[in-house]
Amino acid sequence: FRCNQDCSFCWQRRDWPEPPAERFFGWLDEFAGMGLDHLFVSGGEPTTWKRLPELIERAAGTHGMTVILQTNAIALGSSTYLQRLRDAGLASASISLHAGDAALSDAMTRAPGTFDRTLQGIAACRQAGLPLHLTCVVERANLGSLAEHARLVVERFVRPFPDSPPPSVAYAHPCLSVDEAAFAAACPPLDAVRGPLADATRILVEAGVPVTSVGGCGFPACALVDAPDLLVRLSPEDLRDDDTSSRRYGAACDDCAMKPWCIGLRREYLDVHGEAGLRPFDRLPDLPEAGGDLSQSLALR
Repeated sequence: FRCNQDCSFCWQRRDWPEPPAERFFGWLDEFAGMGLDHLFVSGGEPTTWKRLPELIERAAGTHGMTVILQTNAIALGSSTYLQRLRDAGLASASISLHAGDAALSDAMTRAPGTFDRTLQGIAACRQAGLPLHLTCVVERANLGSLAEHARLVVERFVRPFPDSPPPSVAYAHPCLSVDEAAFAAACPPLDAVRGPLADATRILVEAGVPVTSVGGCGFPACALVDAPDLLVRLSPEDLRDDDTSSRRYGAACDDCAMKPWCIGLRREYLDVHGEAGLRPFDRLPDLPEAGGDLSQSLALR
């Protein structure tokens, strides 16, 4: 749970106790014995743990797992360290990038100077050819600059690498943070989200970047009710098993034509805003199937 940033929207405390190192390796061996073949390493910030390369090597080399690292990429700007993780078997990284400029990012992460280091880490990963997924938690603070965030991704991490598949991007519906009062103040209502989210999604889609703005960790489908062309319907064979344990529908969702393709709102949003901003679809929009030029995905429920 240690971290070199201190994001106000994090759902973990920095002072939670840490198991003995060998416990992690024991859990890993148990996972492999159960037949699991993917390992997602999260934190805190996993790169602050000195034995991370060893854990990745055990997972990938010994157990043949596909290993994904969730990180702020601060440490990945070191070519030596990044190569060490790649040599250990790291397959891809999921990187937190919450703003398009240093002042806003450093304020949200409460870690001055780290925005530029995150950008350096992302650039190093792109140069090394490591597949990437970028996540932006959408709060009141960064809502008005989501388009700037999208343009940054395109200009810094897509166009300079024309021969490499672009990173995917997720705009995340914020979950309940450790500081519940801070969450209530920071969580934006859907009416405020709708325009900026569509603008940022369109910038990325037009640049060929895979985007998740709804479904998964994202918003309900009606967050893009005014831009239905940005929605893509998954075919049955492509359906994902999204975790809906933290999701709820409002009464307004009962008559929504998109409800079968929507995992709903985070329940903590309903606790703060009620059903504010819910706008049901009167009819099912004419959506393209997944796999086309538009990359936004919805999970069929």
